[in-house]
Amino acid sequence: MCYQIILSSWASCDNSLLSAKIDRVSAILVSWRKEITWSFKARLRRCKATISRLKHIRDDSAITQYLAAQTEMCNILHQQEIFWHQRSKHLWLKDGDQNTKYFHAVASTQRLQNMIHRLQEIGGSWVYWINGLDSVIVNYFKQLFSSKGSQYAEILDSIPSVLTESHNNDLLHPVSDTEVKKAVFQMHPEKAPGPDVLTPTFY
Repeated sequence: MCYQIILSSWASCDNSLLSAKIDRVSAILVSWRKEITWSFKARLRRCKATISRLKHIRDDSAITQYLAAQTEMCNILHQQEIFWHQRSKHLWLKDGDQNTKYFHAVASTQRLQNMIHRLQEIGGSWVYWINGLDSVIVNYFKQLFSSKGSQYAEILDSIPSVLTESHNNDLLHPVSDTEVKKAVFQMHPEKAPGPDVLTPTFY
């Protein structure tokens, strides 16, 4: 189902830039994920109620519905386990580990640890998202990677050159499809490498 959603949403913006396609697919997948994950409990309740209602009925129709409800419940539990597995981001977690409270706690703690709630300015005051934390972050990195009129020519002249003209020409070559594929396939399949939150598995 997820694969079909990606295919259809990708094809719907055929003439768009790659970044626009990724943005659209990301938005649709986020909406789909919320719809699926937020309904786990409700869907499980429905299946359990159906199973409980049909448990002691022996006609063919009831047996068919009972088996269908059991199959659906197994599928929902499997989806739930995959969701928590991916959310935990723990490489030591192996397929088949039980979907326990500890498992959920690990995943939720990991998410909280990765969130920035406030940062301290140079003056010492704390800044939150509601009063300009994004600007503090941008300004910090602008200052970090900007030049302040330093005289670095003498330092650079004292560093021996290790790259030959041939090396430099190789570095200036356009990036090939093979190089991109090799780099992507070396990434961990469940780690998001950038702010678009799409994992290497997607690519």
